[in-house]
Amino acid sequence: MTTLTRTLFDRLGWTEDYLAEINDPAHPDLRDLDLMIETLHQLHQDRTRIVVMPDFDTDGVTSGVVAYVGLAQLGFNVEVYVPDYRFGHDIMPEAVADLIVKHPDVKVILTTDAGTNSHAGIGFAAQCGLRVLVTDHHQQLPSDEPLAAEVIINPYRLDETYPHPGICGAHVIFQVIQAYTQRYQPAQAPVINRLALFAGLGTVADVMPLLYENRDLVRRSLSLARLLFDPKDHWHSALYETIVHERAQGAITPAYFNAFAGFGQLLRALHEQGSIRDAYLREDLYGFFIAPAINSARRILSDGANAFRCFFLGTESGRAAAIRAVLDDNTQRKTLSAEFLAKLRQDPQPYAPYVWISDAPGGMLGLLASNISRDLDVPVAVLRQAKKGSFSGSARAPIGVDIITGLAEQPGLRAVGHAQACGVAADSEDHLALMADILCALDVRRSADQTSTEAPFPGLILGDSDEADDRTPDPEELINLVDHIASLSPFGHGFPEPLHKIVLDPARVLVLELGQATYDDNGNEITPAGRHTKLVSLNSGLQLLWWNSADERDAIKTADKPLTFLANLGVNTFRGSTKPQAIIQSRLG
Repeated sequence: MTTLTRTLFDRLGWTEDYLAEINDPAHPDLRDLDLMIETLHQLHQDRTRIVVMPDFDTDGVTSGVVAYVGLAQLGFNVEVYVPDYRFGHDIMPEAVADLIVKHPDVKVILTTDAGTNSHAGIGFAAQCGLRVLVTDHHQQLPSDEPLAAEVIINPYRLDETYPHPGICGAHVIFQVIQAYTQRYQPAQAPVINRLALFAGLGTVADVMPLLYENRDLVRRSLSLARLLFDPKDHWHSALYETIVHERAQGAITPAYFNAFAGFGQLLRALHEQGSIRDAYLREDLYGFFIAPAINSARRILSDGANAFRCFFLGTESGRAAAIRAVLDDNTQRKTLSAEFLAKLRQDPQPYAPYVWISDAPGGMLGLLASNISRDLDVPVAVLRQAKKGSFSGSARAPIGVDIITGLAEQPGLRAVGHAQACGVAADSEDHLALMADILCALDVRRSADQTSTEAPFPGLILGDSDEADDRTPDPEELINLVDHIASLSPFGHGFPEPLHKIVLDPARVLVLELGQATYDDNGNEITPAGRHTKLVSLNSGLQLLWWNSADERDAIKTADKPLTFLANLGVNTFRGSTKPQAIIQSRLG
């Protein structure tokens, strides 16, 4: 291990013991898992019609795929209900009624990524004579009314003791399907285990901590994605050829083939639009490209069923059309979110910086809250006015803030979901002021707590600074450092990739424009040329890339003080030559 690598590992506390601990995937069974397995087995024997009822975000889509494809592969009498985001995240009576109309033979509803706090909807299902099995991962709220479900599998049940509860809905149902397979159909395990592809995507999409069993799951998911993707010829990727052979042998169901073929087609479409540049797929592909695209329909009030069609339709052309619709929605989402964010900041906001009022569509509010919370580093709620003067929306918060607990039992306020990402509601505008006061108090408490595990700058200092760990780092040593860091992936919430402070003398920096213009099918310019920037230090030779930074370039060229950036380190291989490079995330000062 080189000097720089040892310095970084010591600074981050990445000891051998710590790394061994967070990479241990061992975990006990979720509470009532045995009851769920036996209940499912009886349904399997009786050929009882089960309808999977998922949520509609990326974790909902992936959990729905795991449940439907997994149960179908295991020979269950199963169908899947495609949810309508207009009914909301909770399972509402209206959604249950819609399910019954579309699946009139339903006897059992199996929820995924939803249901724990849906007393009205699940109670209505019971009144209609349906049995309900709940798999979920949202925090259970105290209630005097017991949930009318036969089984609840949820790491955040009030009586649960699962040691690492931060697992997503797709991971929960994946554990259920795996456990059933192990007990009753172990020969199917190799095929069922591949559903980790979707559970890992759900894990990253729902920003679960990449620790313990989540790390193992995401690694397996990315390995499967790489086997399903060939930048030269998708149709001859290793995993695609495998499922084609298995389909011909009758070893997998059409549902199984469609789901994996659809995932492969999605990867190919992302490659064609430039979102995937090489065959080594990383976790940021899930977090920055696939998840936002799948979530985009509800944000712009488009057809949310297309996200499910990507994996459920039985023809290549049908899946391709759904994928194109999802990616087109995502393009529109980017434009609209920028417009709504600009308007939000321009409008009078009497409760800012903690509570903001917007007229954006409901599906856009969480995205706006995420952007503001990230920029200001404070807990933020963005709401829109609903009926009779009430308000509803979404809240997001930095690590260390528990919005659910903070707003619990406050008259006129409600919060449902996760501690740092939840839906919120206020009965009146007066209650918005109370919400702002509570979020402010939570932020003050977080600032006083020095135990946060995600410092904003824990990495190295490189370049033209008296504080630098190395003013002119050796390229080979940087490449060695990058290799060591990469070996510890995946990175994300709970285990972030280290950011490094890079300081440049502005008089010794070469500033270059990068990026060609792109055009739509009608010849209209989508993005202009020169939207990216490349900086080259003439002192150390280190190259820095800054995406979408055209607006910053003039300030860089005219700077008369040291330029300071936060950046990730990587490598670039061109014509057989490999060199270190930095990817700028932000400029300081």
